[in-house]
Amino acid sequence: MEVYGVFGAGAALQIEGPGSDRTALEAADGGLGPIKLNDSRGEGNPAVSGEKNCFVLNENPAAVRPYLTNGDANTLVTVRMTCTSRQV
Repeated sequence: MEVYGVFGAGAALQIEGPGSDRTALEAADGGLGPIKLNDSRGEGNPAVSGEKNCFVLNENPAAVRPYLTNGDANTLVTVRMTCTSRQV
């Protein structure tokens, strides 16, 4: 996953997926919404960036979304995802 562009003041991009065993990113009846996904360094290292970066995700969720927080009128960020599937 490649993240690039202009990060305005305070902008941060995090990669999210469904919490627990759900496949949807929407909140369930219990109020559980999406969770931050971890990068390839493992648990406790969320895929979050405030600058140009590349990630390999640790999890393999059914859905993924980029979520941009803060920023200003100058913020213009692109996320490029490449997915592969391996059959064992």
